Amino acid sequence: MKTATHFRSSAPESAIEDLNALLPPFTPLITIDGHSGVGKSRVAKALGPLRQSTLISIDKLVIADRPLPTYVPKVDRQQLASAITSSLSQGTAVVDGLCIEHLVPAHYGERFRIYVRSEADGDGLRSEIERRTKLGTNLYHKRYNPEAIADLIVTVPYELWEIGEPCD
Repeated sequence: MKTATHFRSSAPESAIEDLNALLPPFTPLITIDGHSGVGKSRVAKALGPLRQSTLISIDKLVIADRPLPTYVPKVDRQQLASAITSSLSQGTAVVDGLCIEHLVPAHYGERFRIYVRSEADGDGLRSEIERRTKLGTNLYHKRYNPEAIADLIVTVPYELWEIGEPCD
C-alpha cells in the first residue's frame, strides 16, 4: 500500500517552497484534488509558476448553462483534454479541481497526486464520511479513493468555506 507524505499548513500557498521540496524534481503532470473550498486552487496558483507549469483550473471549464445538478457532467471534457495534451506537449501542467481522478484519466501517464483536505471537525462534522455525504462526493470517493492514492496530502485547518456542487 502506498504511503503518502503529509504536509500541514494554515496557508499552504505561503509555504509553497517547502511544499514544492516534497515533489519530485521533474513531474510532467501534477493533479490537485479535494473538496470545495479547502485551498486546491490556492496551492495550484502558487505551485504552477514555481514549477514553470501551465495551470489548468477545471472550474474554468465548467459550462455554466448546463442545467445539471452535479459538477462532472458540466465540465467541457474536450476542452480539458485539449488543455492537458497541449500543456504536456510543451512541458508540464498543474491541474486542480474536483473529481480529478474521474476527469483526468490514466492515459495522460505518470502524475504526482496532491490531495488537499480540511482539518477534521472544524465544520462540525465528526468524520470525513459525514463530510462526503454532505458534499455529495460519496460515490466519487468510493470509486477512486483519492486521498488513499495521493502522493502528498496537504491538510489545512478548517475555515468557513462555501459548499460547492456535488461531483456524483
